[in-house]
Amino acid sequence: MTLRFIRMVPTRPGSRRPSGRPPHIDKLTHQRGIESEMRVLESCRLPSRPPWMHRARLATRIEDRSGVDIVIESDVGALLVQVKSSKAGKQHFRRRPLLSIAIVVVRAADSAEALLVKVVGELEPIRAQHLEKGLAVRPRRRRSPPAKA
Repeated sequence: MTLRFIRMVPTRPGSRRPSGRPPHIDKLTHQRGIESEMRVLESCRLPSRPPWMHRARLATRIEDRSGVDIVIESDVGALLVQVKSSKAGKQHFRRRPLLSIAIVVVRAADSAEALLVKVVGELEPIRAQHLEKGLAVRPRRRRSPPAKA
């Protein structure tokens, strides 16, 4: 008895769209990107950061798929950062019309302070837009216990 394998063909050949993923990158490039992200993250946690920058964290997997590498929690809510290792990478980054994402180019010679200056410089215009729209996050008021009767 011989086994025959049948190649399955999609029922709707025109329905398959190419995914929005970038072309495969080599391991070294990927590792450099991760190192750049970690350097920017560390710089956003420096004590010299502006008072409006509360916390910084790496993006979740879903946020990362939307083109976000780092999320900075601020007085106007979440500010989004994409980290690139070259100006060419910045030029090729696909803008998301509904998301205001700051793009920061990281060089090997950049110090942590220099990276913080770059991040703040890219985020300030986005933060200003949020402030103009009145999107500043108000501090939470503590609930007072119910009055006793």
